[in-house]
Amino acid sequence: MNRRSFLAAAVAAAFASATLLRAPEGKRRVIVVGAGLAGPSMQRAADFAAHKPKPTNTVPGITYMLAGATQHSDSDPYDRTSPAMTVPPHWMIMWPFDPKATGLPTTHRDTGAYIMWAGSPYGSKQQRSALWL
Repeated sequence: MNRRSFLAAAVAAAFASATLLRAPEGKRRVIVVGAGLAGPSMQRAADFAAHKPKPTNTVPGITYMLAGATQHSDSDPYDRTSPAMTVPPHWMIMWPFDPKATGLPTTHRDTGAYIMWAGSPYGSKQQRSALWL
């Protein structure tokens, strides 16, 4: 199987069991990938919205932000006063990552991977990429 066929099959398999969510304001669409991964991502999002001290999911989830997002900080999950940053479409592994253990940066990047909200229980790995099939 060549690379193009492999990627197409992987994406088709992931999205076959995906859940499409629409943000309350209707401007963003979030795809939570995979039947086994949808629950943890959705639980983590609910915990975040409820301002719980830490997420209650015990396994990671994977989310694809189809339309990107707007956020205010890469260090404070609840910051609403800093200037808004537009974030392009991206994948997220919904699990806290240690920057020292992973070697991943904690600063905003338009391409590649970085850890958003490092040091927070809601920190997650962000992967900016395009799907080329």
